Amino acid sequence: MSRDLRELEREKRDLEFANRHDNSAAAKELEQRKKALEKDIAKLEKQQTTLTKQQQQLRQDIQAKQVERERQQAAEQQKLLTQVSTSISLTLCDYGSGLRSSPNDEHVSFVLKGLGDKNTNLIKVFDKSDIKKCVVGDIKASDLALKAITYQF
Repeated sequence: MSRDLRELEREKRDLEFANRHDNSAAAKELEQRKKALEKDIAKLEKQQTTLTKQQQQLRQDIQAKQVERERQQAAEQQKLLTQVSTSISLTLCDYGSGLRSSPNDEHVSFVLKGLGDKNTNLIKVFDKSDIKKCVVGDIKASDLALKAITYQF
């Protein structure tokens, strides 16, 4: 469309040039042709403006969909992290009695590869004394999950 617009404008300039240098009977015909070209130019410019507006609207729609998709992925990622944390806590509460030979000031660490932000590693550190409390029944698995120290690497 831009190419057509340039061609029409070039033809219009050629006609104006010919009209200035030629005072014959063809001048009236050239003037009519010039007016027709101006109408075509106006029509193409209007179409170009409409297409530009449509293009901008489509870009905005694409960006909105992308933001929504990213938001959904973040929510799914958070849900997965919550499920993993709960599962680890339940497992430690059920089978943490096997850690009785290690001192109470020790820690149990889990490295979850690819589950952090931007596929970084998520590390969860549980205090052995908290695991022991959960095994005995002093705290629940959900409380154990909340007491865990979480960071990304």
